[in-house]
Amino acid sequence: MGIIYFKCSCEKVLAVDETGVGRTVNCTDCGQPVVVPSPEIRWNCQTCGHEMAAPGELEGQKIQCTECLNRVTVPVIMRARKHRDSPKCPDCGAGIKPDAVICVNCGLNFKTGEKLKSVDLSEPKKAVLKPILIVAAIFVVCGYSLRGAMPFVWARNSVSLAGFAISAFNLLG
Repeated sequence: MGIIYFKCSCEKVLAVDETGVGRTVNCTDCGQPVVVPSPEIRWNCQTCGHEMAAPGELEGQKIQCTECLNRVTVPVIMRARKHRDSPKCPDCGAGIKPDAVICVNCGLNFKTGEKLKSVDLSEPKKAVLKPILIVAAIFVVCGYSLRGAMPFVWARNSVSLAGFAISAFNLLG
């Protein structure tokens, strides 16, 4: 049995042993009596592995593990609204498969409640290509000017490579 986390009406998150389900405890902040609810969500702390449980109202919210004191996100449970409805992401409302782990629309991980950070995978930026082309152009031009000292460098190939590098540089600039 683990610890069940739940909220008082004053928004204070309380934690008691799961054997206390159905019993009444007093809030440590406001002193009001609170009935310990039955847990709907069960998971283990990602840091210490401690068993945790919470009612559905806490899904996606951050709580503090009583064992290691780290902040933990209550996992999000996927539920279909009606028998014929397909499940929806609780964050963005996009339709998802029943066995989905991550929403492809907004990046919400349903097991951890965390959102994935996006990475820009668009075409390479011109600012990155420009220095590479400048170095390539310098190398080709130096090779061309030293063709007399280096017999293996053909003038014809050097000129065509220099022209290619200059053309590419002009496209970017």
